[in-house]
Amino acid sequence: MEAAIEYTRKASLLKSINKVRMALNVVWFSDIVTVDGGRLDNMWRQPHQYKIHRNSYQWPKKHHITKFDWRIWRAWMQSINRYQNNDLAHPLGEWNCDRDSWVTEWDSVSTLNDELLYIRSSQGIGWTRHVIQPGHRRRRKTYYIDCLSCREPP
Repeated sequence: MEAAIEYTRKASLLKSINKVRMALNVVWFSDIVTVDGGRLDNMWRQPHQYKIHRNSYQWPKKHHITKFDWRIWRAWMQSINRYQNNDLAHPLGEWNCDRDSWVTEWDSVSTLNDELLYIRSSQGIGWTRHVIQPGHRRRRKTYYIDCLSCREPP
């Protein structure tokens, strides 16, 4: 919420940002940026039908989110995104978590060279391994849908 306070100090706008943040289960700023910490992740700009959790926080009551709330949320995200390509003016630093933390908390992880993407199964047991598609090694990476099931974490 510190970033939201930098955007505005108006209570009604902060309330809207907080309502959307809670609806999306966003605890940390890192929850809404790409894995490399350098860009805002576009999927957090719109309400999504599927449930994504990048943390295990047990959220309190969910509030009704209005179109106004979403408009304020997107305006706040745009204020963070000083450039049109979603690059952050101040990228996040290196990840500082141990293996046990990311294995239990993260829903996806890629190899250092981005060749493979591992996604936790929807039941939380096992992972699927996806290979990057040729020609998609730059900013917008695309992986094959066909995958290999893995019982052990990557």
